[in-house]
Amino acid sequence: MNFNKHIGSLAEDWTKRIKLYHIKVAGCVNRYLADKKDSFIVDCGCGVGCIGKILLDSGYKNFFGFDISAKKINKCRMLGINAAVGSIDNIPFESSKVDCVICSEVLEHLEENVYEKAIDEIKRILKPSSYLIITFPTSGLTKWHIREISLSEIKEKFSEYNPIEIRETYGRLYSREEGKSSIFILFEKKYLEK
Repeated sequence: MNFNKHIGSLAEDWTKRIKLYHIKVAGCVNRYLADKKDSFIVDCGCGVGCIGKILLDSGYKNFFGFDISAKKINKCRMLGINAAVGSIDNIPFESSKVDCVICSEVLEHLEENVYEKAIDEIKRILKPSSYLIITFPTSGLTKWHIREISLSEIKEKFSEYNPIEIRETYGRLYSREEGKSSIFILFEKKYLEK
């Protein structure tokens, strides 16, 4: 399956279903970075910029989003969001420069080689003391998903990070199908001096 073609097929109707969900993700950022509005926040797979718009409107000054869809990036820019076309397996930032990475409902769309590189890239760009927000569906594959992901898998992939919030949410977060669930996990990476 062609990755770009697969992601591009998610289409406009995806953006009509995500308002409350993105408010919750942005709210999590605000709980931990409220006194640090100049934090460098990167949204991997930002779509049309719902999270970015909420954070910008909340006073965060240093938000950047990227997505593989030029059409979605154009919509971000119309909202005043600093965004660019890019891929999660080649994030265009220097190592250890980002205070918070958001990766919401992205990993389940990635083929194995891209998935492994994406994990490495997220780790690479995060500062020694930083936050990582990951959300992913847990209740089976939909027509848009390439892989199933478990909480234990994500915890293992990010074992050097401390999970400080884990929530399972049921209902229509990312899917029109009732009974689907999604995991929301916030990791904190703390640099510990020896």
